[in-house]
Amino acid sequence: MNNNIVISVNHASKKFCRNLRHGLVYGLADLGKQALGRDAKRGILRKDEFWAVDDVSFNVKRGETFGIIGDNGSGKSTLLRLLNGIFIPDKGSIAIQGRVGALIAVGAGFHPQMTGRENIYLNGAILGMTRDEIKQKFDSIVNFADIGKFLDAPVSTYSSGMYVRLGFAIAIHCEPDVILVDEILSVGDVKFQKKCVDKITQMRESGSTFVIVSHSPNAIKRLCSRCLLLSRGQAKALGETSQVVSHYLGTDVVERSVVNLLKLKNNYGMGEISPRSIKLLNNVRDKFASYWNEPIKFMLTGTIKKEMANISFGIGLTTSDDTPMFTTRSLPVKILPKGEHSILVEIRHNLSPGLYNVALGANSGDNIYYFHAKIAQLEIRDNPNNPYPLEDTGLIHCSSNWKL
Repeated sequence: MNNNIVISVNHASKKFCRNLRHGLVYGLADLGKQALGRDAKRGILRKDEFWAVDDVSFNVKRGETFGIIGDNGSGKSTLLRLLNGIFIPDKGSIAIQGRVGALIAVGAGFHPQMTGRENIYLNGAILGMTRDEIKQKFDSIVNFADIGKFLDAPVSTYSSGMYVRLGFAIAIHCEPDVILVDEILSVGDVKFQKKCVDKITQMRESGSTFVIVSHSPNAIKRLCSRCLLLSRGQAKALGETSQVVSHYLGTDVVERSVVNLLKLKNNYGMGEISPRSIKLLNNVRDKFASYWNEPIKFMLTGTIKKEMANISFGIGLTTSDDTPMFTTRSLPVKILPKGEHSILVEIRHNLSPGLYNVALGANSGDNIYYFHAKIAQLEIRDNPNNPYPLEDTGLIHCSSNWKL
């Protein structure tokens, strides 16, 4: 392998079995064949098996920050586990030069009943650090994690954000040649994310190599010089980050600021309400997008087929993996007459840049009208003028103003 190439992935593939019973049988059969020196047929699919990663190839240079992007189920995390040696490829090969540090799951390598202090030593040892090395770096790890008085509390009492803080702090202090980072950095608050970005930049300049998996196109664009787009386990695009992200967004994000809702398939209720469109009244007009830390302004239009009493409307946002972020609902309108109506809602927020699903609903008394959980996909972009203006509170701030 070229000395300038620290990661070389050549036609790597990994398969799994959807059926647990069949998977156990296949595993035992393969072990038996390997013990007898026979071909375990790892390169073919059997009943209920599928390729989670299928014939993927790429190289990563020393000091490069390489991104992996794609939808849920595209094979990103499986590929990261192949790189970390947790999985062995069924076909192809993977070669990595140097020490590898990995942050691929919240709390991976932590013992839940041990304290944060104890887990620093445990996790540091797992990552290859000696006890003396951990002692020397202990204060720096604690300062970076910034978990305060919880250092001597069992990590089972930690929030997911605190897990991320401590896990990332330990991983970067093992001074790896290659560090693998999964989606979990999105759990951290804004201030911690900025600290991580600054640290990644500093380590990259000193020669460390990063592979970062993310759903967020903006995170990939901010950090990575090149990236790989995966879809159903296969490489769909590989190259300069802006081009690959444009390809990803071009296929997955609505390309207009107005979404037609007349053809919604999931429209539960009595048919009294018929949503027509949702329009985004923001500065980004070429796509269904808004800038970070700027209010999101939605204009909803629809038809009320009969006079309705005490009706209210709601909008919700979830992450691309369907984690709820917040829901806002208007105050009830005593009487809303039959006919065409428009509703303006302004949402103030500090959500991280990324892709969010937009849900829409309404209710009148005991009647609930649930239109759809994914009427549109909203992209929140980095704000080029003021990327990190808020002080860290550890909370998501959302407020709304409705005009009917």
